[in-house]
Amino acid sequence: MPWWLLPNKEGYLSFTASKDLYKKIVTLVVGVVFHKEGPDFSEFDLQVFVNGKYTMASRTNFSNIDIYRGSCLDHVWLGRWEPCELWGGLEDAFGANDRSQFHLKITARRTGAIVKKCGFRLICKPLDDDLEILLKDDQLLDPALVYGNEDCQTSIEEADLVKPGLATMDVFTRCRYSLLRPYHQHVGPGGEIPEKFILVEDGTISFIASQDLYYKFRGLVLCVVVGVEGGGEKEISFDIVPQIHGQRRNGLSGTLGLFDSDQVWIQYLKPNVLWGVLEGEVDFGQFNDSYLQFSVKLSLSGGTVKRLGYVLRCTRGGDDLKAILADNPLMDPAALWQDRDEFTDSPASYFVSKLSRDIERGRKRERKREKQ
Repeated sequence: MPWWLLPNKEGYLSFTASKDLYKKIVTLVVGVVFHKEGPDFSEFDLQVFVNGKYTMASRTNFSNIDIYRGSCLDHVWLGRWEPCELWGGLEDAFGANDRSQFHLKITARRTGAIVKKCGFRLICKPLDDDLEILLKDDQLLDPALVYGNEDCQTSIEEADLVKPGLATMDVFTRCRYSLLRPYHQHVGPGGEIPEKFILVEDGTISFIASQDLYYKFRGLVLCVVVGVEGGGEKEISFDIVPQIHGQRRNGLSGTLGLFDSDQVWIQYLKPNVLWGVLEGEVDFGQFNDSYLQFSVKLSLSGGTVKRLGYVLRCTRGGDDLKAILADNPLMDPAALWQDRDEFTDSPASYFVSKLSRDIERGRKRERKREKQ
């Protein structure tokens, strides 16, 4: 990746800017270093928001010829957009406001690509002494992200860019969570977790898996009994923090809604959304270990985690899966939900719907027993 891009591990950019600073932005540059073996195509999705409102999406495809020519090599994608292409003109981006919050997310979904690095840079018109003045009014914009080019016609490669460093970006969590599909979630009244889920303590799920076993996973399904205490409705918000070998990956945050009684929350999460850089594939070659420790830490505000359970949905494996599990003695086989024949090709939404129906049937049986 070009050295002048500011590294960003999550592929998520969020900053606040005033109208004056927005006028100074000439272009946003994005760079991604990725690896892909085989002739299949790769694609990257660009999703853009202003103040949490979805504004546009773009998809960049790399043909099988592009990848096949150098399948043993890393590839670099560089993209650049003018602000008006992403967030619109002043009226669209600000309206009656003096400042707005801008968001952009890059994902490598459905590609099989292993993303190794990602970076951003905002190239601006000459700033001179204006940068310090502007940033006093735009305290949620990291100055390291901004480069004020002396000559906007000069190529980025020739520009004398400041020494790169990690930016501390403001994260707009509601916007980030909105990227998760709503039909991968179910929230309803209740207080019990179905028996098929493995219960864990301290809000932490952790397991160790080899590469062969990880590639069998189709999704991690959480089942949480959310405790709501005290009178009146409470807004329940959550944080999900995944890690690999202690390294933080794609954090997810958001709100479940307003509730005045305990709820059962089911959340289906694809492995790459949790543990893949930019939601691509996990790079096992990054670690000098045949087995990696995957973990997810869940915390709530406005409520408590009364119970937490999980299952790992995986492809039906037969003898093949048995052999893989024999090489993974630290994996609890009871945590694996193998798709039955009728569910093999079913989407995650159908899987979540089936679990929610199981919970509702359990609640009906419980109410029936209470009446007897």
